[in-house]
Amino acid sequence: PPAIESNTFYNVDKTIPLKVPAGSIVAYRTTVGWKEFTNIQAITVGIAQAKVTEGGIYAKGSLIVVEGHAAEAVYVYNVAGQQVHYAPNAANYQWSAPQAGIYIVKVGNSSAKVAVIK
Repeated sequence: PPAIESNTFYNVDKTIPLKVPAGSIVAYRTTVGWKEFTNIQAITVGIAQAKVTEGGIYAKGSLIVVEGHAAEAVYVYNVAGQQVHYAPNAANYQWSAPQAGIYIVKVGNSSAKVAVIK
């Protein structure tokens, strides 16, 4: 957990749910300031496994390519789950990713995790 002073949450109801990444509950329960909360709950963070269910979604060098999804919107997310690109129509879709890395591409009911190389 981030380092805080013991009085950071002065006058805050310590019974409210404090949602923390699963696997860090013990750390929050034993760290100054955070351990005052009595309702610490685990949440899952990150992106669930993505897989292609139809059509083609893949990376080709620095390009993200979508085939077989005409008239469907394309959403591209980074690994933090932030949307980094949108296109209203996937017909003949190619997008040059700004940097190398892992992206999640969602088109209609299909999604894929792709690795872009620069």
